[in-house]
Amino acid sequence: METTARRQHPLHRFTTFIDAIVAIAITLLVLPLVDAAAEADPARVPVGAFLADHVGTIAGFLLSFVVILSLWRAHHDLFELLDGVDATLRGLTFLWVLTIVVTPFTTQLIIGYDDQPVVELLYIGVLLTSSLCQTATAAWMSRHRELLRTDRGDQSVRLASTGTTSALFVVALALALLVPGVDYYGLLVLLLTRPVLTVLRSLRARTARS
Repeated sequence: METTARRQHPLHRFTTFIDAIVAIAITLLVLPLVDAAAEADPARVPVGAFLADHVGTIAGFLLSFVVILSLWRAHHDLFELLDGVDATLRGLTFLWVLTIVVTPFTTQLIIGYDDQPVVELLYIGVLLTSSLCQTATAAWMSRHRELLRTDRGDQSVRLASTGTTSALFVVALALALLVPGVDYYGLLVLLLTRPVLTVLRSLRARTARS
């Protein structure tokens, strides 16, 4: 009991620290819109015209908001399985946090330089790195089960989930590189995560029965 308590306390502080960083990063996404609204002259620019002029900024904000929220939720689900962390998990988490912190910057780049392919690749590349960090985290957890809570289920399910997401990010990056005009629409392949997982679980169940 004492060992568990000692491990859970630093884990709680660690996750609280990480959650605070993510909250700050996701808040920073909206600042360009706040600044633009503060500088706008309502007497000259109607609100409809303002929104039309900043539709790219709004789209970039919404895209990155959803992506960061999804990545955080996946990370949160992984850490709910933990009873403690080691140096490797801390290192992977800090690298993952770096990708989250950088996302507001890359979001602003796609708003200002949306016609440059290198910005598109940088944006998707950062998100791919973030997902790979989560896959590596899940893999490390599955190999070091002493770090897991005993009241949680099979970690291999979460490893399949993070691995599938990373694979789909690779597909999105490949589409951006190889298919002209796809741009950020390639990220829509992430909507296939659940269907792919359903197929994988079905195949896994059939294999277990045979």
